[in-house]
Amino acid sequence: MASGGRRAGILIKNGGTLEQLARVRTAVFDKTGTLTHGGPTLHGIRVSPAASGLMTEDRLLQLAASAEQYSSHVLASSVVEAARRHGLRLLSGSNAFEHATEGVTATCGNQTVVVGKPDFVRSVASGFEEAEVTGGQLAVYVGVDGRFAGALIMSDPLRENAVDTLAALRRLGVQETLRPGNTACHRRLAGHRPRNCCTGRDLPDSGKVTKSPSSQGCGNARS
Repeated sequence: MASGGRRAGILIKNGGTLEQLARVRTAVFDKTGTLTHGGPTLHGIRVSPAASGLMTEDRLLQLAASAEQYSSHVLASSVVEAARRHGLRLLSGSNAFEHATEGVTATCGNQTVVVGKPDFVRSVASGFEEAEVTGGQLAVYVGVDGRFAGALIMSDPLRENAVDTLAALRRLGVQETLRPGNTACHRRLAGHRPRNCCTGRDLPDSGKVTKSPSSQGCGNARS
């Protein structure tokens, strides 16, 4: 059994652990990198019509990436990488804060930028519009100087074995739960979705994490 687990990339500590595993009835999944491949790529840039006279696609991506460089979340690093692939220079920032599970705010190029989840950006930016996404996509929302500026559409496809894995767990009597905030993943699993798909937010007691522009490590992430 142990050797079979190693071949599957699973390390079983001892027989007692295996016996406890047999009694598990609930499995909790994060989305990014677990049910998906965990390497989101930029699919499109949508500038808000209200901001189109002042904002270009490149400028929106540049400002978003300049703020996201102060976040440790996998989506943030994907946004930064997308800006670099577009040949955009990251702006130096100040007053950078990573808000636990929600997003990041920073002053970049004399502009106040907020990047993150829809409700987070909606709370600080007027004129918010939620973007339509299809299967395998998710939106990163951007506000600039208190106004909604647009969204970056990222693509993070489900792993090929995600649906089959959830179905196998159900056959074993295990109830699966997706962490809050994974609405796009819920839609992609339609017809195969876990029995308990959370739709609320899972905010830790700490609420907000402060991060200086020069620091590189921050454990809090958007789900």
